[in-house]
Amino acid sequence: MYIKTATSDQIPVRKAILELAEQLGTESPSLLIVYFNANINGRALTTALNAQWQCPLVGATSHRGAMIINADEQASNACISLMAIYDSQGHYGVGASTIQGKPQAAATKAFEAALAQAGDSQGMPALLWCALPPGNEESILEQLQELTQYSVPIIGGSSADNDISGLWQQIYQEGADSGQIVIAALFPSGSISYTCDSGYTPTQHSAVVTKAHGRVIYELDNKPAAMIYNHWLNGQLNPMINGGDILALTTAYPLGRNIDSTANTAPGRYLLCHPDSITENQGITLFATVAEGETVTLMKGSRHTLITHTQKMIDDALAQLPKPAQPLGMVMIYCAGCAMALDGDLNGLTASIAQAHQKIPLIGNYTYGEQGYFLDNRSRHGNMMTSVVVFGH
Repeated sequence: MYIKTATSDQIPVRKAILELAEQLGTESPSLLIVYFNANINGRALTTALNAQWQCPLVGATSHRGAMIINADEQASNACISLMAIYDSQGHYGVGASTIQGKPQAAATKAFEAALAQAGDSQGMPALLWCALPPGNEESILEQLQELTQYSVPIIGGSSADNDISGLWQQIYQEGADSGQIVIAALFPSGSISYTCDSGYTPTQHSAVVTKAHGRVIYELDNKPAAMIYNHWLNGQLNPMINGGDILALTTAYPLGRNIDSTANTAPGRYLLCHPDSITENQGITLFATVAEGETVTLMKGSRHTLITHTQKMIDDALAQLPKPAQPLGMVMIYCAGCAMALDGDLNGLTASIAQAHQKIPLIGNYTYGEQGYFLDNRSRHGNMMTSVVVFGH
């Protein structure tokens, strides 16, 4: 088993494929993981990838490009980034299904197709890797966890575009679509390790969700949610208090739910949700679902903590790799909001990862939602999170 990463900023796609082929060679991988800028046509990219390499592939758009690291180069916002897994002793499959208002049925269909292509319709994979459209992540994860009897880590990210206009795409070997679920079932011959967390810390402010529906919180402690949240932020949201976009203003102050109340999760582990806008009746819209009765805590982050915590996440995932396995490559899901908050520091983060980890091949996707596996054996969807998977052999 071995892993390569490749990248290209060439336009059009046919030129990019030639450059990628120079880096990867002509041997078809066991699995291709693909992340790309939303200004690239996903159907054209899929067609070109299939013409060059005949193999299962899973991929999605990434906010303003994707992170890539290998021995020869590194980039924070490459137009196209590939990770190729070569594993003659393992088996891999990718399935997809369009949601069409039935996310759980689509999840089942995609999962079964992935197992069928992998050649194992009965056994459970070591990992499910997902590319999901924003909007139904919780119900998709719940269905996949029931199908796998909560025994398989389900990790991935919600596709992103460059301006939240809905131009995200998910791709697999048979096509691209903005509304399809794509799931890869991995049965590697080597080892894997993983971690998921955020670089944010809790403040002293918290409240109970007393009225909510889906991804809107209407009331906190029986008061308008935006009024409470604005109070916590010392009036920063005054201009939008009766309706408006607050996404950029709230990147440093998401809401967190403590998930340590059951089983054996690490102390202080929070699942985050990112406030997106204020409604006309002072509700708060989010990129994740929150239920009535849950307690939300105001979280706080900074550029420094986002950088240092990302390094810690990678260190933790590497440390969990079973000995004596050596790391072959890493995949990272990184919140697009956090990437925007880092702005010019994103290049520094990429350089520091490459330096600290001796340029272990890495591909990173900037997402509008993050799915990760936690220590209580549950996969969850959150925002402002980072998930890391390490492959070893």
